[in-house]
Amino acid sequence: MAFLKRSIFYFLLSFGVSCSLINATHSLGTIGPASPVLDRKAQILDDMKSLGVLREGYSEWYVAPGGSKTGRGTADSPAEIESALSGALSDLRPGDVIWLRDGTYKVSLTSTIHGSRGLPIHLRQYPGERAVLDKGTNSRGDGALDVRGDFVWFWDFEVANSSPDRRRLDADGDMNPTRGSGINIYADDTKYINLIFRDNGHGFGLWNEEGSTEIYGCIIFNNGNNKKEHGIYGHNKTGSHLIANNVIFNNAGYGLHLYANSEKSSVSGFQVVGNTIFNNGSLMLEDQVADQILVGGVKGVPAARIELRSNYIFNELDAPTSKNRGIRLGYEDTANKDVKLIDNYIVSKIPLRVLWWESVEARGNTIYSNGKNIEFTEPAINGKREYSWDTNTYLSDAKGEPQFLLNKGKLAFASWRADKGFDRSSKLAAARENAVFVMANKYDPTRAVVTIYNWTRKPKAEIDIGTFLAKGDRFEIRDAQNIFGDPSTVGEYDGKPLILNLTGGAATPPVGSVEKVPGHSGTEFGVFLIKKTGR
Repeated sequence: MAFLKRSIFYFLLSFGVSCSLINATHSLGTIGPASPVLDRKAQILDDMKSLGVLREGYSEWYVAPGGSKTGRGTADSPAEIESALSGALSDLRPGDVIWLRDGTYKVSLTSTIHGSRGLPIHLRQYPGERAVLDKGTNSRGDGALDVRGDFVWFWDFEVANSSPDRRRLDADGDMNPTRGSGINIYADDTKYINLIFRDNGHGFGLWNEEGSTEIYGCIIFNNGNNKKEHGIYGHNKTGSHLIANNVIFNNAGYGLHLYANSEKSSVSGFQVVGNTIFNNGSLMLEDQVADQILVGGVKGVPAARIELRSNYIFNELDAPTSKNRGIRLGYEDTANKDVKLIDNYIVSKIPLRVLWWESVEARGNTIYSNGKNIEFTEPAINGKREYSWDTNTYLSDAKGEPQFLLNKGKLAFASWRADKGFDRSSKLAAARENAVFVMANKYDPTRAVVTIYNWTRKPKAEIDIGTFLAKGDRFEIRDAQNIFGDPSTVGEYDGKPLILNLTGGAATPPVGSVEKVPGHSGTEFGVFLIKKTGR
């Protein structure tokens, strides 16, 4: 029992989940020198040192829900979060750490502190505790946190909105974003690492158009009151943003919405890598349409420098078509520049639409369609075209092989290959063998995401986790769709494949009166978080 409690403790503290269920103390003053919390804290700081993002002789600062404006920012005199993020800690320097202590911060904050290139300031949840930023009201313009200071990294905590008002329409009866983002990003060179976002408007509003933002390892779900509120909504003009290793699901609108809604905005320079994005749109009724990923702009705003690599997309196979759309590249503008679509795995009734691009590289993708169309449309105007489309796999089932729309003309696979010379080395295959993907976390060497496409449809699936775990590692596995629930598996790795239960169960419910309460995905698909807890 002691081992079980210790294992549960280590896993929960890494994912921002309160450890009160195992009688862990949250008071720094009562923790002895052998405390697992202090061991974990030391490990975290060592990992940060190995990344080179702590200064020599760095300082540690503390904020708490009950912190004071005059607090010194020490463990026994914590500052209030508003003061700390507005620069009131006069000795705060680049390369320092601000620890968020346990509790709910009922706030709508603006962060203006800033680090320096190579030495960010870190705002991080204290190990073993659960820190939640909760705006608690519906207001479109303000996030729970608005970030306006450059070179800050945000780690591990939770961003939520406890307001129960989930009405689709605003006070004027119009459909607009109403709830407000979890985090609005206006600053340059900031990172958002292993956070949890739930029940906000947009999870993220990424408004910085100078590139250099990284959103990594976050769990983003149950956000939005209507189809105009998304997991991540992003713009960009120069440089490049990185969106990687996130799990994005069950949001009201689109999962990932990289979109310019006017000629004043841009959508250029995005790397989208290793994300698991599924069942977005599921909070809303069937009249509300949602793609899992949309990239594009209104007329006059072409998209450019887009890369989608090793992303894992899924819609329930029996979901209505309005909720069964995978990746759409292109919106209104018909002169998009260049996109790379490499090694993605897409399962949807309408899996892929590639509309009006001058340059396309599409290779190594696995695309499932139960007879619906994969669509490719060239730009209407004459000009140079560079298309490389090959070595893809098209999965089919009893309903037949996929169909292709080429410049709005419907083609079977053989004609598609002959017409444009696409997919000469690609293949058709039956959807029979399971596909398992293990994505290690570059900022936390003890953490990984496991995504499973369970084509056998058996209630349990066997996975080889040897690329992440070594024999003798203790570990826990948690269902991403029930992140605050009990772990599904606890054990010590013996080198053999693990057996995971894919019969679903409970999914974390949304706050308030949403139009639809999404259920857990079926046996065809699962996403799990795995955590090393020791040896």
